[in-house]
This record gives sequence, C-alpha cells and structure tokens, in this order.
Amino acid sequence: MAAVRAVIFYWALCLIQWTTSMHIEHLFTNEQLDPSFDKPVIHPQNGQVFLGSKNQVYKLSPGLTVLQRVSIGPRVPQGERNSVNVFVKGLVLNQNDSSIIVCSTIPPGACQILSLDDISKVKTPFGASVVSNDPTSPNVLFLSQGASSEAVLFVASWYAMRYGAEATEYLTNTVPLLSSRNPRTLELTPTPLGDPASIFIRDSNNTEAHLRFIYGFSYGNFVYFISRYNLIESRITRLCKSNPSVHTYVDIPVVCGKNGYSVVQGAEFEETNGELYVVFKKHEGAKWRGGPVSSVVCHYKMSEVERQFNRVVDDCHQGQGQLGPHYIHEEVPCPKVSGKVRSILKI
Repeated sequence: MAAVRAVIFYWALCLIQWTTSMHIEHLFTNEQLDPSFDKPVIHPQNGQVFLGSKNQVYKLSPGLTVLQRVSIGPRVPQGERNSVNVFVKGLVLNQNDSSIIVCSTIPPGACQILSLDDISKVKTPFGASVVSNDPTSPNVLFLSQGASSEAVLFVASWYAMRYGAEATEYLTNTVPLLSSRNPRTLELTPTPLGDPASIFIRDSNNTEAHLRFIYGFSYGNFVYFISRYNLIESRITRLCKSNPSVHTYVDIPVVCGKNGYSVVQGAEFEETNGELYVVFKKHEGAKWRGGPVSSVVCHYKMSEVERQFNRVVDDCHQGQGQLGPHYIHEEVPCPKVSGKVRSILKI
C-alpha cells in the first residue's frame, strides 16, 4: 500500500511548498559512479534490507549500514571474450527456507539461492534461465501458497530485442512468459495433468509487442498478474494455483473510468480486506477535458474482480468471447462446451 498511498498524497496535497524537505533518518550509497540500486526487499522480522545493484547484492541493517556485500559481476558471458556488468532482475525473500532468491542478467536470466544469514553462502547455484536477461525488461516474482499449501515461486517475464533476434529467439523458447517454480530448487512445478507449470509465447516475433508485467499477487485459489500492452491497454491475468498452466489462463482488460486512463503504472494489493489499488495514466492520444490530470488511482474490490473473471469463464462455456491473446494462442471464438473450460480465455 505504501507506493500507492505515496502517489495519492503527492497528487492531492499539491499545495506543499517545494522547498520543504522531510528529515532523512538514514542514507546509503556506495562508491560506484552509477550504483543502479534496485529490487529492495525488507525482512519482516528483523528489518534488514536486501538490495540489488550493478554487480553487487547488499545486506543492510535497518539503519542502512552494510552488513554484507557480495559480488555478482562483472562476468564473461558464455562464448564471449569480454566481461560485462551484471544487473539484478529480481530478489525474493523466502523465510520458510531462510534464503533469498537472486535473479540476474548473467548467466542469462538465471537465478541462484543465497542464505539469509550469510548471503555469501550459495544454497542453490545458477541453473536454467528463469527471467529475461536484459537490464530493462520487467519481471514479476513473488511467493505464494500453492495447491499443496507449500510455498511456490510465481514468475512473469517478457523479453526485449537488446541482444538481437537470435538471442531473443533463444530466450523466448527457454524462458516461460509465466511459470510456477519450487522456491528451493527453482525447477518448474508439475500440474495435475503432468505438464510443467509454464506458459510460453508461440512466436518469438511477438517480442516486439511491448508487453510489460507490472505487478503480481495471490488471492483465494488464484494468482493474478497485471500488465500493460503497447502503452495502450492494460490487463489482469488469472491462473489457478492448483493448475497454473495454459489450461487455466484467463485474461481481462482493466481501465479506470472512461477518460482514457488505461495504462497501468503501478499497483498494490491489500490482502487483509481484499482490495486492489492501481495507478493509471492515459494512453497515447487520449485527452482529458477537465484539466491537466496526468494520472489517477483506482480502487477495486477483489470480490468484484473475481465475479468478472467468473462471468468471462461462464460466457466462454456458452461460446461467447474468444481464446487468446495472440502471443500465446491463436485468437478464435470460444467453443461451446458443457464441461470445464480447459483453454485460455480473453475478452
């Protein structure tokens, strides 16, 4: 909720003098000219801060003093001669295993698992690619309880053409768009049908579609991912925890009113009351007649969001709607069926 509340206060309290500054309790920087700090996570019990940086992972005290620093780069990519900087793509704290999952650009989109007590201790070394391998493509990673009541790592990733078509084609055939993984081994979890819990895009040419995953969370029996597409529209994707595969993929649009606010910038889910807050800006070309408002915050009840998803599934049972989206499945009308829908849906 902190990120969304900050946006609300900034927008509403516009009369605060720009010269006024808050007292800074603590500050941390390092000796790098471009530290590129990113992906901070806070231990809920002891307040320690884990922080990614260019070529570094930090463990800080609540007062932002350095407790540990480990180097993750520069590294020489396989098949190359020169070393390159390494950027952190994701940090996920796993209290159940006293570990932290660190994903980085080199090895390409791979993750390793470090000990929370000593981040220089590797519990699980780098394995297969899990996320995209360029510094700018967004990824969403979070832990949630799976169907068997054990923790599961859910991952959403997309790709950019930063390293050329050949490298991008390799990634799109290797790194799933959406996946469910064992947080101790990073291996894909199995589905009830015996398939790996992963969804791939069907054509690497669609990497230019500019899909950006913004946020992810779990609610009830499902996990949700919020994304924006081509700076025009935004969508919420739902997967069933018991079968997080293409067979339970449902995708619906999300907007904030009727004034062109359709491009998601950020989101936060409040679990206690089941409330979702989403920050939007207008899509390109949209105009607001009431004045120069550049962004808005919308508040949704997850009970209402679930009803919308269930309506889409029921409609598809009746042959209404279509299968898709195009980068995963050919867009065709929903077939009318009498049993459960076992295919991906889009409206």
